[in-house]
Amino acid sequence: MRYILSLIADFYAAETLACGGMLAEAAAELRRLAELPPTGETPSRLPVCRWLPSMLEGARRSPLAAIAEAFAAIEPHCRWRQNPNYTAATIGPAFLEDYGYVELVGRDRPWPSDRLAVGFLVLGPGAHYPAHHHPAAEVYHVVSGTAEWRQGIEPLAPRPLGAAIYHAPNVIHETRVLSDPLLALYCWTGDIAVAARLNSVP
Repeated sequence: MRYILSLIADFYAAETLACGGMLAEAAAELRRLAELPPTGETPSRLPVCRWLPSMLEGARRSPLAAIAEAFAAIEPHCRWRQNPNYTAATIGPAFLEDYGYVELVGRDRPWPSDRLAVGFLVLGPGAHYPAHHHPAAEVYHVVSGTAEWRQGIEPLAPRPLGAAIYHAPNVIHETRVLSDPLLALYCWTGDIAVAARLNSVP
C-alpha cells in the first residue's frame, strides 16, 4: 500500500507551482509517511462503490492514470467513509447513495497525521455536492469523470482531467457532477480535524 503514497508524493512534487507551496509540503510529508507501514482498519464499502469500474476505466486516459491504477489495487482493503455532518436529514438520501471517500492519510487513518489528510472522493453521475466550507485548505485533482466546480460567487465551470482545484480555508465551494462519475484525489492541510459543514446548516 505504501507505493500509492510515493506516487502521490511524486505527483504533488511536480505540482509545486500550484497552490502556494501547499503541495510541496504535502509531498514531503507523504514521502516521510511512505517509509512507515500503515495501521490496519476494517475494510468496508458504500453504495457509491458501484461506480468504481466505470470511473477506473475513465481514468486510463487521465494524467493521474498511474495513481488511479494504484488506488484500484488497494481499494478492496480500504474503509469507505462519509462526513458525519451529512445525513439524510441535512443533505438528502439520494446524495448519500452517490457519495463516499477513502482517506489514506489523516487523523486516525492508516497513515496517521494531524496536519495532512489525503484521499479519494467519489461522486456518482448527476450528484450535486452543495455549498459547503471547512477550515482546512484543500486541493482537488480530477482523476476521472466530468464535473463543474464553483467557489465563492464564481459560476459553475467544468475542469479537465488532471486539473487542480484549490479552496482556501473557509471558502464556500460546491461541485455538480455531469454525465460521468467523478473520482478526485484530494489533499487537506491545516485544521483537518474539523469536518466540512453545509453552508445552509449553522
